[in-house]
Amino acid sequence: MIKEKLSKIIKQVNKENAPPDGWKPEDRVLEIEKVKKEADELMMKKIEYYEKEMALVREQCQIDLLTKDKRISELVNINVEHQKLNGELREDNKKLAKQVDDYVNQLRKAGVL
Repeated sequence: MIKEKLSKIIKQVNKENAPPDGWKPEDRVLEIEKVKKEADELMMKKIEYYEKEMALVREQCQIDLLTKDKRISELVNINVEHQKLNGELREDNKKLAKQVDDYVNQLRKAGVL
């Protein structure tokens, strides 16, 4: 296998694919413009793709935020109910402790204890 320089290969490919009347300076400009146009189109497609992706991500984030806000609201309500119940249980506990003390005092007065 013979090693050739890249520039030599490019010259050979250009020579083989040259138009019948040869390459003109405007051919180079047209080719550059064509490549630029293709690059612009590719960039626009990428921009459109990522804009759509960002819109989907934003939408999912909005859904997640709403879901979490709803859950926070539910947990706050549960907490309020638990605090209320805890307060009621403490009051009941005080009443029961007083009843037990009164009963023990009655038993002491009666001489049972």
